[in-house]
Amino acid sequence: MKTQLPDGSWNIPWGWNDYLNEWSISKNWWKSNVIIFQAIN
Repeated sequence: MKTQLPDGSWNIPWGWNDYLNEWSISKNWWKSNVIIFQAIN
């Protein structure tokens, strides 16, 4: 929980440099995935 961001999510430490538009959408999906993972573990 120490690395949780102020908005309640966690940072996603990778990106898709060649697909910036797709990454902006996918990053939110990954944030949701990490939130669920953190909540159940």
